[in-house]
Amino acid sequence: MQREPDFLDPFRVMRRRMLDVFGGFPTMHGERQPLVDVMDKGAEIVVSAELPGVDKKDIELNVEENTISIKAESKEEVEKSKEEEGYYFHERSYSSYARTIPLPAEVIPEKASAEFKNGILTVTLPKKHPEAKGRGHSIEIK
Repeated sequence: MQREPDFLDPFRVMRRRMLDVFGGFPTMHGERQPLVDVMDKGAEIVVSAELPGVDKKDIELNVEENTISIKAESKEEVEKSKEEEGYYFHERSYSSYARTIPLPAEVIPEKASAEFKNGILTVTLPKKHPEAKGRGHSIEIK
């Protein structure tokens, strides 16, 4: 999937830097909002969301006619012991993502499909009333 250049969306650079520094934008509930792309492909809407460090089994996806909701979490627990140095430590990592995205057109939730690969969730949503892309309306001139 090809992204538009950063100069077309000046805030994309800022969002990516915030994600690198802070791990995303926290919400009021301590959850992060995944970065998303919403694309109108004519007969369908395609939503892509970045969910780094998340396993497919930890993603909850809900589609309605006008919105899509994504929730995910990742938990990691690592134990390390350095007895020769005289100490023991235990590390934990927890990330939670949640976002509800309004869709630009009504979709058919029952026909939606999703794929998760390399930390990117891609959801394809067929439109309820697809319109031919790039087709204009002829107007009579009086």
